[in-house]
Amino acid sequence: MNKKLMALCGVLVGIAIVLGVVSNKINQESATIKKIPVLESKRDEITENIGTAVYIYMPNDNRFKLTKTAFDIKDTSTREAILKEVSQGVIDKLMEKGVLSKDEKYESTGYLDGKDLYLDLSSNIFAQAKSAKEEVLIIYSFVNTFCGIDGIDRVKFIIDGRTGKRVNFINIDGFYKANMVI
Repeated sequence: MNKKLMALCGVLVGIAIVLGVVSNKINQESATIKKIPVLESKRDEITENIGTAVYIYMPNDNRFKLTKTAFDIKDTSTREAILKEVSQGVIDKLMEKGVLSKDEKYESTGYLDGKDLYLDLSSNIFAQAKSAKEEVLIIYSFVNTFCGIDGIDRVKFIIDGRTGKRVNFINIDGFYKANMVI
């Protein structure tokens, strides 16, 4: 009986070790963001780092609707690096279009929780919106861009590290999903 008990303990220890190794491998895989597939219609425009492109949405010239442009992500080493680079890409495009002032510094940080992105932005990003329409365009520039990344379904805004109910014109206390009509 003693030998059977020892054999059973040995088998259980072996199973525990195998399960630990498998569990660790699964946790490491889930800690990295999936490779973002290259946008088929923009394959010829992207010359380096093929396989890491997303669309960035920004207001058109008359600030009436959002348009999209391909954006090549250079640093795909971590989720945080991807989120930071894409967020900065949206901010740069908003500055390029004159929606945001080029004289100010803008901060952004993204936190993923499952398929939800919590996007912490500096308040001066929304302070420059002159109307509710401009504020909606700024919000959906971020939302549509991030929801276009595999694994992100919704975006919740945090302003200067705090959740809020309203920016200037728009209520931002809930989650936003992509809206390609805007």
